[in-house]
Amino acid sequence: MRSPLNPGGAGELLTNTDAAALWQLSINELEALGLDPGTAGLLRTRPPPTNSAVERLLLDPNTGLKTSLDGAVLPDLPPIDEAYTEMFELG
Repeated sequence: MRSPLNPGGAGELLTNTDAAALWQLSINELEALGLDPGTAGLLRTRPPPTNSAVERLLLDPNTGLKTSLDGAVLPDLPPIDEAYTEMFELG
């Protein structure tokens, strides 16, 4: 998935979507945004959430329906084809 919390950059794929790993990335991002060290330290002492405690959903942008990621089957999509268009603009 893509995430603004990815240390590799928001445009890079984040392969570890474990809730505990994302918890640590979130704290790091909050610190970068100015969270005081005391609060960040307190958050780090809290046990990170487990995958079962965090509901992970898939959003269908066509229907707006949300379904659980657990056991979801994603349909195969055709690959993106290269296209070339040549235009002239008059006026």
